[in-house]
Amino acid sequence: MSTPAFEIPGVFTCTYESTAKAVVGSWHTFQTDKVSDAVTRHAQAGRRFGARTCIVDVSGVRGVPAPEDAAWIEKNGHPLVQQGGMVAVVNVVPGSAIVKMGADRWARAATQKGMQTFTTNSLEDALELARRIAAGETV
Repeated sequence: MSTPAFEIPGVFTCTYESTAKAVVGSWHTFQTDKVSDAVTRHAQAGRRFGARTCIVDVSGVRGVPAPEDAAWIEKNGHPLVQQGGMVAVVNVVPGSAIVKMGADRWARAATQKGMQTFTTNSLEDALELARRIAAGETV
């Protein structure tokens, strides 16, 4: 069951998927001054709902965040997610090599801090991984 958490119109939509115990953040653009706000609120929504997995869907975005936003995400994103009680991050990436490289950069930083990280090509696959994590399965 999907429950709306918050929306930054035209920028970011966040929902909680109760069957997967996952908070899903879907990016619509990175061309905004709201990147840090979206990431922070995404992590806070995870804590509020008791999510185990943070799903970051960048499959509908072209390009990457501005360098200062990318650096902020790399430094602050995974600590916020961990503080929210989540143990895994799943990136949903498009076929774009540039966007995938950005997601991989953030995932490497999260992995170095002890989080499980995964990359998928679809939200359905990400939710299946989250369900397995919520069930305590080894993934």
